[in-house]
Parts: sequence; structure tokens; C-alpha cells
Amino acid sequence: MPTFVSEEIYIEPGEFVDACSSREIKSLIDCLIEDGHIGSSESIHTNNTNYNFLDEIWYEYCQKLMSLRLRMSNEDEDIIKRIVDKY
Repeated sequence: MPTFVSEEIYIEPGEFVDACSSREIKSLIDCLIEDGHIGSSESIHTNNTNYNFLDEIWYEYCQKLMSLRLRMSNEDEDIIKRIVDKY
């Protein structure tokens, strides 16, 4: 992890992350998942930085869809399954 000169100082989260390498950030994300601060599905997006604007919108729709699963009707689930099976 990043090294700071003083033993006890206040560091903003953004400052801490900015001082981390890519490897350290991935390790931090793994720790946040393990500790239950974020779900593992939330970190999928962080693995690829080549997303364009339409990918961003699609990702948001997929995240919303995952959060709505338990509130969907059987008909809605069947429609989604048919769409996925089509491709």
C-alpha cells in the first residue's frame, strides 16, 4: 500500500486511492468485497476501462435489472430469458 511520511495524519479517501498503484487498487476492491462493503457484481465494471458511453448506459441498465430480479413477475423473467437465449 502507499507509504506516508507521518505516522498519524488525516488522509482523504481520494488521496489514498490516488497514491495506490493499479495492483493495490484491485487489492483494495477485493478487500471491500470480502468485508461486504460492495457486492462482487459491483466490481465487474472496474475490470475494463475501455467502456464507451453506450456501454456505460448498458451497464447501468444491467445493474438495475439485477437489483429488480426479486420484484419481477414470472412473465418479465421469461421475456428476459428469451432475449438472452436468442443470442
